[in-house]
Amino acid sequence: MASSFKITDSSVQNLFKIQYKDKSLNTYNGKVPFLGRCEKTFDFVGLRREMEVPTGYQGGAGSGTLPSANRGIYEKPQLTRTKQYVVVEIDRETIKASKDEGAFVDGLREVVKKGVEKFNWNISRQIFNNLANGSLGTIQTATLVSGVTWDLVVTVATWKLANWEIRDFVNVATGNTDLFEITAVTPSTRTIRVTRLGGSKVPANADVVFLQGSEGNDIQSLVGALMATSGTLYGVNVGYRWQASQKDASSSGISADLLNETALAIDASTGTSPNLGVTGHTQLRKMLAFMEDQKRYPLSPKAENLVGKVSFSAIEYYTVQGAIPVIVDRFCDADKFLFVDDTHCGLHHAPDMGWMDDEGFVFLRKTDSDAYDARYGAYMQGYFPPTPHGIVYNLAT
Repeated sequence: MASSFKITDSSVQNLFKIQYKDKSLNTYNGKVPFLGRCEKTFDFVGLRREMEVPTGYQGGAGSGTLPSANRGIYEKPQLTRTKQYVVVEIDRETIKASKDEGAFVDGLREVVKKGVEKFNWNISRQIFNNLANGSLGTIQTATLVSGVTWDLVVTVATWKLANWEIRDFVNVATGNTDLFEITAVTPSTRTIRVTRLGGSKVPANADVVFLQGSEGNDIQSLVGALMATSGTLYGVNVGYRWQASQKDASSSGISADLLNETALAIDASTGTSPNLGVTGHTQLRKMLAFMEDQKRYPLSPKAENLVGKVSFSAIEYYTVQGAIPVIVDRFCDADKFLFVDDTHCGLHHAPDMGWMDDEGFVFLRKTDSDAYDARYGAYMQGYFPPTPHGIVYNLAT
């Protein structure tokens, strides 16, 4: 699957300056904090990778008489790679013009930088996505604007601002490959304006939207692993010893009791404790409010310390098991709070992830235009064994 960051004649004008010396301003959010916490390997070779996870004790135990021995239970989760790409393009004129002293940035360097950022954006999107087949959202209403342009209102249940970027190419409806370009995003009304670039698909209510070519091709998501209650995960039946600690908040507000209940459930199940909390902006704001309330009405000096404290980089939240940092990730659903052990959050890559230079060059001249393109890619899979983690979902938003 591919996502694209393209610099063309019209869009590069904002990279140029005439007399100013200030750096150009990034007007989008490129932060991907949880991605940086995941452990990464670059030696995933062969058709698949098998892990080994003990799900039962070794040996037989008893009192009074010598017990019968028994073998431990080991499951073998299996990982298969997905293909992840970003393709960037820059025209030759832009390369030449961007290298003089009158440019905001070197055009070539800028497009390469933004390509890597786009790749990280897409992987972060996948880590937190729990919609069917990796969709971006479901259309509530589709309204024709004119010609081949539509306004698509996304359902409340599937809306996530971080998923939508102007200039992204998307497919509309399961199994459809017609290409649409996002030309506008209006967060206040959950509206995406798209223009069809080819084909005959007419967007309709209840259609799902996918990043171009991505339907069914995303990595296994962290949230999907934590929300699993049946079926298989990495080929292992979901159930006892292979399931996250889950708490349905039933639309109640986030609270210390809910969080502590979930953290303690992880300890009861595995004997381990999470080392990180992850949530979105909505629940972080509500956490700050209830923490402040607790500080305002402490039962004792110690009670205040059990709630938490705030720093500029994160909240330090005190569970009954000790303090853990809580980070905000814009891709995390608004109704969720995750407890994770990030030593069990992995991204496994085949060797040579990065810019493809098999021909000796990263940028290759296009045959149909006065431009060059480059491809950044990885063959990879996410591995998030569910048992060490916990999730609170259906929190009031």
